[in-house]
Amino acid sequence: MQVYKAETKEIVRRFINRRITFPDCIAALDAALARFIPRLTSGQTLKLRAIMLANNEAIMGEMAMRSDQLKAWDRSTVATKAAAPSLFWREDPWALNDANQETVEAQRQSRRRSL
Repeated sequence: MQVYKAETKEIVRRFINRRITFPDCIAALDAALARFIPRLTSGQTLKLRAIMLANNEAIMGEMAMRSDQLKAWDRSTVATKAAAPSLFWREDPWALNDANQETVEAQRQSRRRSL
């Protein structure tokens, strides 16, 4: 059990430090579990479940943080484009969602007027 716990802790640490991708992390955790299952005893099932849930919580927390960072980056990019539309001749495809459609239309109209 301690070997499995140490191995999965290292995998999660590498993921959090961005040394492996999310799919690689999941594959590594699955491989570690597959190596451990043949040696699993009935008394270790609850401990295994606790370790797996802790790993899941750590990975999902990291993914949520990355998502928040990406959303913040997208908002700052859109704000920069709105403040200086002449720097960005072509609209970013991500900026064409409903929330930013009015900003994009305003940018297009200001470009048409300036031409």
